[in-house]
Amino acid sequence: MAYWGYFPLMKEHLKGYQYPKVLEVGVDKGQTLIPLLQYLSIGFDDFHLVGNDIYVRDELKIKLELMTMNLKNQQTFDMAVTSSLEFLPKFVETMQGTPYEKEGYFNLMLIDGDHNYHTVKKEFEYIPKVLAPGGLVIFDDYGGIGGSSNGDSNDN
Repeated sequence: MAYWGYFPLMKEHLKGYQYPKVLEVGVDKGQTLIPLLQYLSIGFDDFHLVGNDIYVRDELKIKLELMTMNLKNQQTFDMAVTSSLEFLPKFVETMQGTPYEKEGYFNLMLIDGDHNYHTVKKEFEYIPKVLAPGGLVIFDDYGGIGGSSNGDSNDN
């Protein structure tokens, strides 16, 4: 899903940060990642944008390469090409021993991974560990194997 309808909300939220830190799980074609990268690179001297997906399409790789060529030193973009259930625990591990371990890191999180109830539930469990105080989380739908869009689950 593209979060186009949420862009005004995201922009308003991010205005409150000198150094916004954003995570998008489920980049897909970059429908949200590309506009976010553009907005952050124009509007902020310092930012950290992290995209996460199990696969990055060639056309998106080219767009991202071109867009990141002119980023300033404190403008950081990272693409984690792995499952969110592998990325999030590793990210939590990298936060150990830093102030972010207690404070959280991301100011904005967009969760739109594989739409599987089990996966979204696990992603949700990492939010308290990685979301900074006052941070905003936007979820897309879920309803694949192991759950349905109304939140019912076969998990016990």
